[in-house]
Amino acid sequence: MIQKDRVMRIYDEVKEFSEGLAAAKKHGRWGYINTNGTTVVPFVFDEAKPFKDGYAQVKRFGRWTAINSMGVELGKEMETDEGGSCGMKGFERGVPAGRFLGVD
Repeated sequence: MIQKDRVMRIYDEVKEFSEGLAAAKKHGRWGYINTNGTTVVPFVFDEAKPFKDGYAQVKRFGRWTAINSMGVELGKEMETDEGGSCGMKGFERGVPAGRFLGVD
């Protein structure tokens, strides 16, 4: 397990761990690290949310999409609500369904 003080010297910000990974911000970009502090998804995203059922929502080039734990984008842009938020609706049994919209 990584030490919090070490993490804060390396990264600008680190969110809570979820499914063994945490979104971390470095030089203004988001990526994901594991519990050892190793980068598992490169720092290329504008925003990043926690993993849920094997997928995480990320924003890049002004669009939201989902990635798996290896950083592979699912290829379908996610729809956002009027406030620009993108929720995990549309995920069924850990697999993204056809449409994503809103937050609970």
